[in-house]
Amino acid sequence: MKLLKNRIFLSVLCLVLAAGVSFLLLPRFYEGKSATVTVLRAAEDIPAGTRLTDKQLATVEVGGYGLPEGVLTDKALIVGKVAQTDIAKGDYLFP
Repeated sequence: MKLLKNRIFLSVLCLVLAAGVSFLLLPRFYEGKSATVTVLRAAEDIPAGTRLTDKQLATVEVGGYGLPEGVLTDKALIVGKVAQTDIAKGDYLFP
């Protein structure tokens, strides 16, 4: 019991536990959140009523964590469609 009252021993024990948590547990917790996804964005400003072409779209790789639901990833789903609203450069594309 005298060992548990020793401040140096308790300090070293806390440091070892903190290192174990930060180097072993946290990377496993965040490994799925660092995954990337390829999505479509507007490469230029697109006014409403414009038929979308391949040159107006850009494929970019972004982090998948916090990405809105339904973001388009395939150009074949959007090329040839007409923009219903104004699309600003850099906006993600939705169906």
